[in-house]
This record gives sequence, C-alpha cells and structure tokens, in this order.
Amino acid sequence: MTATNKIHRTERFDDDLVLFIDLLRGIAALLVMFGHALDLSTATTFSWDLHANPPFWCFIRSSIGNGVFWVWCFFIVSGMCIHQSIARSVESGTFRWRSYIVARITRIYPLFSLGLALALIAWKLPEDWGEIASRNSHPWPQLGASLFSLQIFTSPFPAFETSWSLSCEMVYYAVWPILLLTFRGNGSRAAMFAVVASCLTLVAIAIAWHFSKRLNTSAALDGLWTTVILFPLWAGGGWLGANWKVVGERMTNRIWVASILICVAAEVLFVVFKFHVYPGWALNIPAWVAAPGLLLFIGGSSRFKLSQRPRLKPVCDWLGKFSYPCYILHMQLLLILHHFMFPLLPNSISGHPFIYVFCLFIPLLGFMAFFGPWIETRIMTWRSQILKKV
Repeated sequence: MTATNKIHRTERFDDDLVLFIDLLRGIAALLVMFGHALDLSTATTFSWDLHANPPFWCFIRSSIGNGVFWVWCFFIVSGMCIHQSIARSVESGTFRWRSYIVARITRIYPLFSLGLALALIAWKLPEDWGEIASRNSHPWPQLGASLFSLQIFTSPFPAFETSWSLSCEMVYYAVWPILLLTFRGNGSRAAMFAVVASCLTLVAIAIAWHFSKRLNTSAALDGLWTTVILFPLWAGGGWLGANWKVVGERMTNRIWVASILICVAAEVLFVVFKFHVYPGWALNIPAWVAAPGLLLFIGGSSRFKLSQRPRLKPVCDWLGKFSYPCYILHMQLLLILHHFMFPLLPNSISGHPFIYVFCLFIPLLGFMAFFGPWIETRIMTWRSQILKKV
C-alpha cells in the first residue's frame, strides 16, 4: 500500500462524534467536581476514614463521592483524539517529534501550572483534608516531580490529587507515537501490542511485590502499576480512533444497550471494591471491565444525532471548553472555598453533607462556568499561534 493510499485509511471524526466527545468530557468533568465536593462534605461531617462513616455515607462516598469512572472516560477520549491528531502524519511519514512535543506541552502545561500554583496556596492553609489532600510538611519531591509530569511515581502534590491522571497522560503521549511508528500507523496492531505488553508488565510488577517487601511500599512501583493497568483504556481509545467508522456502522441497538450495561457493571464492581476497602492496586481492575462498554458506547455516538440539533451545538462546544479547566482546577478551589466557608456557616448547614455539598458546588460551578471557558479560549488562541511557528 502506498503512502498516499494509507493516508485515506484514517478519516476525520464526523460532527456527531466531535460534539459527543465535547458533551461527554464536559459532563464527566462536572460529575468529577460534584463527586469530590460530596466526598469532602461527607468526610468533614463524619471522618476521613471511610469506614468510620455510617454505612449509608460510606456507600455514598464509595459511589457518588468519587469520579474514577469518569477519569476512565477521559483516557479513552484522549486516546481517540491523540490518535486522530497524529495518525495521518505517521502513515504518510511526515510525523515530527518536535511539533508533537510542543503541541502536547502547550496543551497541558498552561492550566497545569495554574493548578499547581493554586495547590501551593491550598497546601499552605492550616487544614486537614485527609485522603483528598494529605498533609505533607515537606512535599518537595512531589513538587519537583510535578514540574516534569512524573507525580504518578512519587504521589501527587498535596491538594492536587487530580494531577495523577495527567501524569499518566504524559506517559501515554510519549508511548503511543512510538507504537504507531513501530506498526506503521496501524492503530489496531498498536493497541493489541499495548494490551499484551501491559499484561506482561503487570505480571512482572506482581512478582516483584511478592518477593520484595520493600517494593510493596514503593511509590514509584505503585505509580507504574497504575499507569500500566490503565494504559489499555487509552490504547483502546487509539484503536477506536482508528476504527470508529467501522464500529459505528456495525453498531446495533442491542450492542449499544449492552455497552451501557457493561459500564454499569464496571461501576458497581468499583463501588464494591471501594466500599470493602480493597487495596489501592486493585481499585483500577474494574477499568478493564469498563473498557469495552465505554468503547462501544462512544462508538455508537451517532445515535444521538447531535449535529442535527442546532440548539445543542453551542452547549457541546461550551462543555468542551469547560471540561479541562474544570477538571484541573476544581480540587484546589474546592479546598480553598471549604477552608473559608465552613467556619461561617451554622452547623445545621455545614453538618449535613447533602446540604453542605451544594454550598460548595454551586458557587464553584458558577466560578468555573464563567472563567473556565474564558481561560481555555485564550490559552487555545495562544497555543494556535505557537503551533503555527513550529
């Protein structure tokens, strides 16, 4: 197959899929923000120790009060979009690492740097936020690692727990072009290799943990486990980006409904693991159950026919611009807001999680809704000017 013919193998996403991706990213970011607000309000009322909470609230924190499932969505969407952005250049032999690296850095680091600055402010506040932002009087290794997006291997900087996923992303950004170049642009083969390599690496880490007690407490090995166990989701997104049209054409109502049921089953499995305090290494195992469901669900996005609903287009566009600022900034702002708001409210409000969560969520949502898309638009405008010069 000639290079010219291979270029046409990777087709651009249609309008329905682009709008659906923006819609999904925005809703996922909103639910992550609400989940963290609910987790904070519940733990403040009862205890940061999950099982020191009453059983009902323990269940709430294990289910609604976490956003891990939505992070899995982000990984698949990211894999799709990155594959689409580089597949043609890889297939045609025009891929350039310099342009790619600049594109990734200018996309991630502006808002990430703002998020890290806000985390420094939140960390300085005299507050105990338990697991959500553990107190660490000397978090300089975490800060240094964060500057190079390596915090997944040290644990995130306090008050910036959400940054763990961006650290994984940066690893995936580096690996996926290598796989595509190795397999000459074949996203399906690259994804298959990624899954097999991930399985072998996980087995090797499990063996290392079994034979070395010292490695059981290694933050670097924990981070490697998390990165590797979630890579098949990202690679699956790359596979879907390469095959999205075929998947869409073969989608039936039965398959699409089944995809939703698979996603629900994966979330239920995660809640069970969380509620019963399974070890951290096990909590992302349900992601492998969720992966086929999410891939098929997104593959059936044309069923929503969003491009035929003119009133929804600006909503989807806005949610797309809202999602990344919301995800990367909300935790720090939530903790800062809680620090100053909590002492001002009567106990009848601050002491009830379902009431206090809205005291936190609504003003933060208003702030992010106003400033998030505004910041994103200006950063993307600046970024486009930079990329024109590369």
